[in-house]
Amino acid sequence: MTEAFRQDGLAAAAFILDFAISNKASTETLVNSYWIYGAHMLTDSNNLAAIEAWRKCVELKPDDESIGAQSWIMLAEAAESNDFRPINAELERLAALPKPNPGIAAQIQTALQVVSKNRNV
Repeated sequence: MTEAFRQDGLAAAAFILDFAISNKASTETLVNSYWIYGAHMLTDSNNLAAIEAWRKCVELKPDDESIGAQSWIMLAEAAESNDFRPINAELERLAALPKPNPGIAAQIQTALQVVSKNRNV
């Protein structure tokens, strides 16, 4: 991915989130917009903004989004602290749960590889 492409994705995610908020979008749309924004913040190494976005997902839909969003928050916290041990244990736990948790675990594992590509995990 080129830097220009990454920056375009980041700008698009911010625009989509702002648009959803200003147009009082449905809860589902807001949750999705915050999740996408958080993912782009993580790829931009803005771990604290990613955590904030994913906490908003939990706030908006605590029952539906809590397990997945909490795991994404753990990933961003691991990236921020450079301690990936807690997220590795969480991935094992998610993988053992019923669907959709193994899928979430696989997504986070992929993101973990991207976030930690230059670190020992």
